[in-house]
Parts: sequence; C-alpha cells; structure tokens
Amino acid sequence: MKRVISVLMATCLLFLPLSFENSTGEFAESGAFRNMAASYDAACLLFEEQSYQAAIELFTELGSYRDSIKYRIYAEGMLTLADGALDDAEINFDLLAQYDFLDSKAVLTYIHALRAEMAGDTAKALELYRGIDALDSLLRALELEKAQAKEAPLATVAPGNVAARSAADALAAAAVSTATAPPVPQQATEIPSPQIISEAFDNAAKVENYARAAAIDMGDADAYKGMYKGNEGMNGVLAFRGGNMRQNAAFGVISPGAAGLEAVWVADAGVNAAGRATWNAQPLIVQWHKQIREMMPLNGDKKNKSALSEVIFPASDGSIYFFDLDDGLPTRDALRMRTEQVAPMLASAAVHPAGLPILFVGTGDPYSATLEPDAGMAVHNLLTQREMGLVRGDRREALSLDTTFVTSALVDTATDTMITVGGNGLLYTMALNAATDSARQEIAIAPKVQFYASGVAGMDMSVQSSLAVYGGTAYFASRGGILQAVDLNTLTPGWAVNVGGETRAAIALDADGAGGVSLYTATIADETGKSVIRRINAVTGEVIWGVGVSGSVKASPVIGQNGIGDLVIFAAGDGSTLYALEKSTGTIAWQCALSGNDVASPLAVYDEQGGAYILQGDAKGMRLLEAGSGAELDALEVEGTPMGSPAAFGNMLVFATDAGKLYGVTIN
Repeated sequence: MKRVISVLMATCLLFLPLSFENSTGEFAESGAFRNMAASYDAACLLFEEQSYQAAIELFTELGSYRDSIKYRIYAEGMLTLADGALDDAEINFDLLAQYDFLDSKAVLTYIHALRAEMAGDTAKALELYRGIDALDSLLRALELEKAQAKEAPLATVAPGNVAARSAADALAAAAVSTATAPPVPQQATEIPSPQIISEAFDNAAKVENYARAAAIDMGDADAYKGMYKGNEGMNGVLAFRGGNMRQNAAFGVISPGAAGLEAVWVADAGVNAAGRATWNAQPLIVQWHKQIREMMPLNGDKKNKSALSEVIFPASDGSIYFFDLDDGLPTRDALRMRTEQVAPMLASAAVHPAGLPILFVGTGDPYSATLEPDAGMAVHNLLTQREMGLVRGDRREALSLDTTFVTSALVDTATDTMITVGGNGLLYTMALNAATDSARQEIAIAPKVQFYASGVAGMDMSVQSSLAVYGGTAYFASRGGILQAVDLNTLTPGWAVNVGGETRAAIALDADGAGGVSLYTATIADETGKSVIRRINAVTGEVIWGVGVSGSVKASPVIGQNGIGDLVIFAAGDGSTLYALEKSTGTIAWQCALSGNDVASPLAVYDEQGGAYILQGDAKGMRLLEAGSGAELDALEVEGTPMGSPAAFGNMLVFATDAGKLYGVTIN
C-alpha cells in the first residue's frame, strides 16, 4: 500500500510549470515577504515543487487570499495520502472536486482505484485506473492486467527493484560462459521487446504530437565541438567519454613510441568513492578561446597564459575544482554548490562545446539514505562562478523517486540544446537560448525545457548510465534493464529492448560512415553472477551479438579507432579482466588480467603514426598497454585506486583516485 501511494506522489496527476530556479530564487525561511502577492507566488512555487509542508505554512499565513485555502487543503490531502490515510485524503479531495480545483477529481478517482485494488476488485480498479489520464495510472493498470493473467507477479517500482523477467534470464543463461571456459559470442540473439508507455511535456505541459521547431541532428564524435553562430568550437575533452557517442575521452595525439608513464603533478580534489556511483566520474580538459579566458576570474598569470588548458573536476565533497593541465596549480577558486546541505557530484561535468563559459553538472547521491529534493542538473556561469539554474530531479511526472543526476549532459551546438537523462528516468532537453555580451562580459540563458516520461509495467525506470546521441536519437538504459531509443525531435520512443539487467556503463555508439550505427552496452551481474556485453543495431534495436562474462560491467567501453578500428574494449568481471572484442563478431581478440576495480574505464590514445595504446586503472594503479595485443608497457603506482574515466589531452593524462587525489601524468 505504501509503495502505491509513494508512486502517486512522484507521478503526473498534476501538471504544473517546470521548476527552473535561478541563483536569486531562494525564499526567506521566515516567510516575511514584501506583499501578499509575492508571498502567494512563493507559496505556489513551493507547492509546485511538492514542498507541501512549507507551502501549507505560507498558505495558512495568507488566510483566504485568492486560492490559498484550496491550495492548503490540496497540500494537506497529498501529505495524508502519502501517510496512507485514505479516509482523510478522500475528504480533502472530495471537497476540492466540488470546485473542480486543479486535478482533484483525478486524485479522487485514484483513491477509489486504490480502494478497489485493496479490496480485491481488480476489474473495478482497472476501470478506474484506465479512466485517469496519467502515465502512472496506465502503468498500474498494465501491472494489474499481467497479474490477473498470471503472466508475471505484481511488481514494485521502487528504486533498485528489478521485476521478474524469465525471458531475459533465459537469454543471460544462454549467453554466459561457464566459469572455466572463455566467453563465447552468441549471434543475433533475440531479447524481449517491452511495451513502452510514454508522454511528452513542453514547459511541463503535456503535449500530443510534439514537434521540435529546430531539429536536433548530432554528427559523429569528431564533430561534437561543432560550430555556434559562426564560431569554432573548443579543443579538449568537453563531456563524459568525449562527446555525444561516448567513445573515448582523449583529444589530440601522442608522440610515437609510447613506453612509459610519469607523474608530473598531484592535486587534492576532495574525492570520496565509498559506496558512490563513481563509474561516471571523469575530469574535463578545456582549452578556452582567448576572448573567453580573459573574461574569466582566473588566478594571476593563468588569465594571460596562452593556450591555457583547464582541468575541471566535480567532486563528491560538493566542490568543482579547476587546475592547470601543465602544472596542476589551481586556475581559479573552487566552485561550491549553493545548497546548505551540499549535494555531492558523482558524475562528469560538461561544458558548452561551442566555447561558451557554461558548465553543466549533475548533483545528488542515489545511495543516500534519504531522498534529495535539491538534487538536479545544475547550470553554472563560469564568468561569475554562480549557478544560473537547476533542472530539478524531483518531478511528479517521473515514475522513479530517484531525484539525483549521476549522468553527464550533452549539448547540441546547432540548436543550443542541452540533453540529459535524470535518475528519475526522465529524458530532458533544454533550449538554452544563450546570449553573450562581450562588452559587458556577461552571458545569460532563457531556458525552455522539454522532457519525455516513459515506463514499462513493473520495471524500475531510474537511470545511472549516461545517454548517447546520434542524429536526432537519444539512447539510454534504466536500472530495470530497459534500453530504448527516443526521437529527440518528437519525444516519442523508437524501439525498446529488455537487456535483462541493470546498466551502469555509458551507452556507446559507432557509425560506419554508410548509414549504419552500432550500439555497445553491458549489464551488471545478475543473481547468478553473470553479465552480458552486447552489440545492437542502433537503428532497429536488433541484437547483433552478445558475450556473457562473469561479474559486473560498470565501466564504459572504448570504441576503437585508427589502428584498433576493429575492436571494442570493455573492463569486465568486476574489474578483473580487460577484454578486446572484435566489433564484427564479438570474438575475443585478447584479454588482460587486472587487479580488480569495477568503476575504472579504459582510455585509448593514438600516436601520430596510427599506433594505439590503452590506459587502464586497477587496484595497483594506472597501466599502459599496447592496444593491439594487450601487452603491458608500464605501470604507475598511485595513492588510492583510479576511478571512473581518465581523460587525455595530447601526451597528458589526468585521472582521479578514491584517495581524493587528481593525477597529471605524461605518456612518454
């Protein structure tokens, strides 16, 4: 019963404007505002954000001003409903329904459906759920239908739960090798295609037949920095795993004949990996345009340093750190999160690839014991070191109660649109409408947000894996195992498959230049201790091959280029083995034993002559391998264990460890 009501609190029975806060949008705790109108607006915003108790206090102070009484009764009804007091909640919403206030009639119908379900009257409950125009109600109806038909047990939708999936389990069992035999690729294995129910929202209003005015059409990884209003994009590693296809996290080439690693600098970076989702952590390396660099609040000679490459690293202590790639010295003061109870940052940031000084970073810890209402995707102005806005994860349209963002954003420069997916399972696009004033050294945004809500009956739709984008399609996977392709220009699902397990590694894409696009993905271990690495046709959703391995795959893969253009490389088996798989068949080209580190992703660097090398962290430090054979060339001991993804700019490598250190290393 509690589960059903908690889901109601997080779903789309009430469609209010999207909450997008700016840095001056804080409310005084005393509730003392200049006038009644301002106080009323503040109370309505608290109500919109589901801060019901705080809203009740303000509406109570306002007495009978405008609709204060009705809002207060509604908020009190939602709180009693969350506590399971159906009788009290029914009184509140029955009264409001007489005035047709907001969606009180729909909430009242939902309460009646809950009563019917609890009484065992499934037919009546189904009739009532179907009559409510809300995503959660439709999914609840699907769950009841499946339970009634004895196709599957009635499953919960709480974060972390994975519903029974016999077909997917059978697939995993067929694909996974025995403990003593090497992994064997399974060709074109069919996996379940679940029924997706979805809705599109534009500025929080549900819309039918959504069509984006300026179509998103993102190119290959090399084009990610793009052009913006005639300006050339920046050099560097500008997003998690390099860009929209999530293939790698390296910029430029290294000198021929790489043979060793040498630590040049070590900096403190406030990192704490204990129990955290650090498989998404990665430094950025940004070479700012001269005009932008001179406008930034940089330290001393850093402002005037030609071709300054700045390392940007968000840490779990609530600060974003900035360092000079060459010497590891701070380039500016750390940027502290605005909340008093600091939401940690566990994923890579992203900068606007067109060269604008805008930084996007997700906040919140999905493994926190409590929900984090202040978590979201924060947007920062790097000219002022201030937050420009926050896309909140606490949305009632979502089917997951996970409010955090441990995923990394992308930006389409042609349409000036940020794209990301939240822990709540919502796919967000935000038209930034950025405007710069060079004379006044200012930048501003006028955001318009759209999002896509989706669900599969009985499945956990929360997301902890960064999405990938190619053309106008976004690809992402949920903790419940639902991998889907979504048209960003219509906010409708293309295809969806059930991969049979939770996904944490970033979705990675590879285009063949002839219209074909492949998707590489992997699961964490199921209850048998097995996981599956797959290549999927990104256009159709057809599985091309699958390889079963022991242990989890959390780290993101390298999509090989140049001399290893025929390979894809995964760290698997809870970080015990590095696999190089042939893209065409999934056959293992080589494998390398590791010392165990399940959140460290491999990185590829290429020299001027086409030679390829792999950098891989494990419990013993950072290792340099020859990419064609897996032969070890060198190893570097470090304090702590490397985590997340390294990043490289030319011959310089940067990575974080769980000891709170950030290393700058040369590849000699």
